[in-house]
Amino acid sequence: MILFAEENKSRWCARTGVSHEPATPGLTCPTARFAEASGLGRSVTNPARPFRHPCARSRNATDARCGGCSLLAAKATRQLSSRAAISVLGARNAMKAPNLGSAWRYRHFILSSVRAEFRARFVRSRLGGAWMIVHPLAQAAIFALVLAGVMGAKLPGMGNDRFAYALYLLSGMLGWSLFADVVTRCLTLFIDNATLMKKMMFPRICLALIAAGSALVNNILLFLAVLLLFAVLGHPPGVYTLWVPGLMLLTLSVGVGIGLMLGVFNVFIRDVGQVVPIVLQFGFWLAPIAYTREIVPAALRPFLDLNPITWVVEAYHDAMLYDRPPDFVVVGWLAAIAASLLAVALVLFRRASAEMVDVL
Repeated sequence: MILFAEENKSRWCARTGVSHEPATPGLTCPTARFAEASGLGRSVTNPARPFRHPCARSRNATDARCGGCSLLAAKATRQLSSRAAISVLGARNAMKAPNLGSAWRYRHFILSSVRAEFRARFVRSRLGGAWMIVHPLAQAAIFALVLAGVMGAKLPGMGNDRFAYALYLLSGMLGWSLFADVVTRCLTLFIDNATLMKKMMFPRICLALIAAGSALVNNILLFLAVLLLFAVLGHPPGVYTLWVPGLMLLTLSVGVGIGLMLGVFNVFIRDVGQVVPIVLQFGFWLAPIAYTREIVPAALRPFLDLNPITWVVEAYHDAMLYDRPPDFVVVGWLAAIAASLLAVALVLFRRASAEMVDVL
């Protein structure tokens, strides 16, 4: 009778999911736990004597097996939780810390974003990517038509070439367009991608790399068009043109350093976005792009060297127009300036990264 009641109660526990912990340690069977807790498992002849379930007689072996399983389960749970915590912390640290390691892990995201930006810009355009080179070439053509008669004779060693000033403009515009493009992109970079920064967890330095990659692709296409125009105008590229890819990287580094700092400032002070285009106009005319250094009064020439783009433009002139290597001292100073600007920009970006999302 007792066993029958005990069996019915065990079935009721199995259906309802109720579990009773036994007062006697080591009883792992649900039937034994319920029999002891309810008192139905007491012996009729000796009520003080508890019912001895078969599980209790082999509890040492059972507990050894269950204890081993419990330890393994607990160890596996701890490993999974630690791995999940490490992955979450790693993603958060990668999102906050602008390091190249985190950016390298997201390289496919960066490349696909550059490709998507390139396609979306010219998705329904007849000329497609040709528009990226039409604007700077049109600007150079306007300057050449207006100032060719005045500036053509001022170029040292190229006074007899009627296309000399056009070539001078093209080589200078090549360096300036890369710098201006990357600064303009980085200026509104975080404001334009505010929704993406709030909804996705990724290293935010990837946004700056995407902007730099898009500007570099545009400038490479412009460089190829300029080489073609040089050949058409009777000045085929020389061997020192191989310096141009290195100069592109230096110019890109300077632009990213300045643009990243301005982009962070623009998040907190929106007036920066209105002032920078004006400053870029002054920067264009304070560099020997549309004129030569020789026509500037001698007392004002040292002020041209305060503009780092002056060094960039003159290095482009040396490599593409005058068929000579750039000044190594100038290149060294450019590299030092680029490294310093990038270091300061990364430190500023890292400290302001956590607060930018709240402000946006």
